[in-house]
Amino acid sequence: MNLRPQRLAELALKHSIAVVLVVMCVVMGLMSDKFFTTANWANVLNNLAVPGIVALGVALVVIAGGIDLSFSSMLTCCAALAAWLQPHGFFLALVGPILLGALLGALNGLIIVKAGANPLITTLGTQWLYLAALFILTEGLVVQGNTEGPFHLIANGRFMGVPLPILLLLLLAALVWMFATQTATGKYVYAYGSNPQGLRFAGVDADAVYLKAFVVMGLLVGIAGIVLSSRLGGVRPTEGNRYLLVVLTAVLLSGVSLSGGVGSLFHVLVAIVVLGVIDNSMVLLAVDYKYQQIIKGCVFILAVLYNNFTAKHLALMRVVRL
Repeated sequence: MNLRPQRLAELALKHSIAVVLVVMCVVMGLMSDKFFTTANWANVLNNLAVPGIVALGVALVVIAGGIDLSFSSMLTCCAALAAWLQPHGFFLALVGPILLGALLGALNGLIIVKAGANPLITTLGTQWLYLAALFILTEGLVVQGNTEGPFHLIANGRFMGVPLPILLLLLLAALVWMFATQTATGKYVYAYGSNPQGLRFAGVDADAVYLKAFVVMGLLVGIAGIVLSSRLGGVRPTEGNRYLLVVLTAVLLSGVSLSGGVGSLFHVLVAIVVLGVIDNSMVLLAVDYKYQQIIKGCVFILAVLYNNFTAKHLALMRVVRL
């Protein structure tokens, strides 16, 4: 049996999200002369920095076989802390949110590992816990930071004409990719997602590996919180809620398996750009805001179906190839 067509079909399905992005760009380029302008793409990619950074961390947790729904509340807490710490010093405003993100991520991981709790239910609970705590501390008011100075430049500065958030997203993507593919811990994360018991039999502290995935996610959420705080200046207690759907949709569209063990961080970035192009297209085509929300909901449902379809058929293709 000639397996070359089979292999080509597998590659096409595996990288189908990249094909979708190319097709969407070509169509929008024909529909709007503003789509391929430098200013438009700088705006699209700049807006994707915060959800893109968070999606990298969430994808890592899903690859480990878990899920974390509290990232939106964690993001808001970290952004609010960054805004509150700005008057107390630039260094504190950078370090504080990252440490808080790592702490909250570790708390999620510890509850799940030590209590053997379901990650979906656990993080749904901590999502409301973190959000309620923030509301109590801020009394539901905006946490106002500085709109000038070095902290403001994090989200609004440029290097050689390129917005700093875009460069930060690319740098973090490279670092997370190196962690996931070039370190023993990163490879154990994939192994834990596919066969945690086998990892334990190999003598690896599997629970520690699982916990580290949540900590890394927390670190990334903390960094995203800094960028968000720098961009907005003032942070509302509900600010992170708008990123919940977009991050989950990106992880699903990227083909990361919800059962764990499979996922490409490159595809996560591509999926984030796809969602950014969809948002940008609706703005350029002047789609009414109400219908935009309907479209986003439909995209999320399609992402779930797409994730199930690719996981099932890629597994089948691998079996046939064997």
